Amino acid sequence: MNPWRVGIIGLGRAGWDIHARALALLPAHYRVAAGCDQDAGRREGFAAAFGARIHPDPEALLADPEIDLVVVASPSHLHADQACSALAAGKDVVCEKPMARDPAEAARMVAAAQAAGRMLTVFHNQRYLPCVRRLRAVVASGVLGRLLLVRISRTAFARRWDWQTLRRCGGGMLANYGSHALDCALALGALAPGPVRVAAHLDRGLWLGDAEGHVLATLRSGDGPTVELELSSACAYPAPPWQLWGAAGGLCGGHDELRWRWIDPARQGGRTVEERPGPERTYARDDLVWEPEGRWRADEQPAGERDADLTFYRDLAQARERGLGAPVPADEAARVVELVEAIRAAAG
Repeated sequence: MNPWRVGIIGLGRAGWDIHARALALLPAHYRVAAGCDQDAGRREGFAAAFGARIHPDPEALLADPEIDLVVVASPSHLHADQACSALAAGKDVVCEKPMARDPAEAARMVAAAQAAGRMLTVFHNQRYLPCVRRLRAVVASGVLGRLLLVRISRTAFARRWDWQTLRRCGGGMLANYGSHALDCALALGALAPGPVRVAAHLDRGLWLGDAEGHVLATLRSGDGPTVELELSSACAYPAPPWQLWGAAGGLCGGHDELRWRWIDPARQGGRTVEERPGPERTYARDDLVWEPEGRWRADEQPAGERDADLTFYRDLAQARERGLGAPVPADEAARVVELVEAIRAAAG
């Protein structure tokens, strides 16, 4: 198939450093054709760097007949209107996360894609991280047993004062980092469809705007595991990004390395509950037989598999060529928006 001709709305960190960079590395599938931004310097630099046309505003970009796919990489509060306009103009759409500010906006975007008969997908690229793919494989293998806890930490000690700290722009740690964390929790199967029980606390922390820079949330659906989110810019001693606790073992680690250990219950010997006091006034305790520890390191992965952004766009190109659905379906991304809303409601 001919390369997808791409127009990018918003030439900031995401539009330029993430999307345009990745698309330019896949010339057999994509051609960065045009971009727009309110900043003239960014527009001129983009044209020079990518040999692309520039437009003064999104409306002019959407009217460009030589664009097939639009990447919406503008601030979050603009996503819904710009994505719906692009779909109505007959373009397929990749929208940055968070998909929308609230479930109503997300539902409007899904309806717009259905009405236009066009593809809408959301850039939840962290599900493509090598560590997340390995996490999913370990969970699917069953060695950890029934999951009891999935703890996701994204913590540091830092100040921010950009648009991401402003509520009116859809900013906040929950929408920015929480969208990734919740999408990964869904990809792990840790949160089932339907009602979710939520407890949460939000605080500005060190952020200078009025949006939260500190999030603690606990979610549980059905009889699934507890999902804990620790997302904070006020953590001087960061915790491991990933901790999974299971009835037969556990996993711990981050983007560069994961470790997991487990037991085979069949190798532990038979036991029955005893009410009588134990010998020598001790607790009942086994010398458990552990299986060999599992380890994964990012630097052991082939270089071509380490870039989540490239993997997302390769997956998208393959879906187009095979006539498949979007790699991150819009309704899955809408579920993330619903969970973000539920956390905000629980926090009050």
